[in-house]
Amino acid sequence: IPMPITQTMIDNWRADAELGGTTVGNVTISSPTSLGPKKITGNLAIDNNLTITGTIYVVGNITTKNNAQVSLSSSYGPTGGIIITDGRVTLSNNVLFFGSGDPDSYVLLATTSVCPSGCSGSNALEILNNVGAILVNAQNGTAHLNNNVALNEVVGNKIIVDNSATITYTSGLANVQFTDTFEVKTRPA
Repeated sequence: IPMPITQTMIDNWRADAELGGTTVGNVTISSPTSLGPKKITGNLAIDNNLTITGTIYVVGNITTKNNAQVSLSSSYGPTGGIIITDGRVTLSNNVLFFGSGDPDSYVLLATTSVCPSGCSGSNALEILNNVGAILVNAQNGTAHLNNNVALNEVVGNKIIVDNSATITYTSGLANVQFTDTFEVKTRPA
């Protein structure tokens, strides 16, 4: 089955993010922050609440920790928002993701990483310790889900599921629209 995200979509998301300017270097969200559209040339560490106001493109890695919440601005309405990275993603410690408040709104987190190839065994996407309510895509690499993770959708070149992790494909996701016409396609189990 063809993967749901094309190179054209990725290029469009990167261009959308760059419309908001570029932040050179690493960014740490240490207090409640609104961000987007924005390109970040370094890593993004989400240590507190983040409200997405436009597409975010991170050249480096993304990490989260310690009860942070990531949500879409209410201006998204019934559409979804996107965070895309070329690096690895590690989500952990009770981080939750929320749409705009509309039941048809979701956050999509996508990585173009090919890890673990060339990454000293690290996976493209590591989701650990009670993370939930997000759509994730690591179609070029490995997605590893561990310790009570509950996701709405996951796509990966390889998916490893351990220790009470669950993937609950939410009814209706096949028709979810994202702001730049990305349509989420669910796959049969």
